[in-house]
Amino acid sequence: MPLAVLTLDKPDRQPISKKFGTPKKITLEAYFKAARKVIPEIPNPKDTDWQIFKEEASRDSRWIVYELSNSVGERAKVVIDRTVPLIG
Repeated sequence: MPLAVLTLDKPDRQPISKKFGTPKKITLEAYFKAARKVIPEIPNPKDTDWQIFKEEASRDSRWIVYELSNSVGERAKVVIDRTVPLIG
């Protein structure tokens, strides 16, 4: 089961992490959408002024990293680990 972690650039906010089911389509966009379903605090670039300015996957595709920013200058980072074991 993949694990998604959201961190915001606000010092008073703790990172939020949750496991979610593997999406049917194995694309970077599908993983981002699945992570947004389990962590609703992840900004939606389609409905808000947030935009993805960096999207990166590791060579072995284990890690997917999204960096987002908005017009005010706030930043958020979403890290998805695709290989977290189901038990543990």
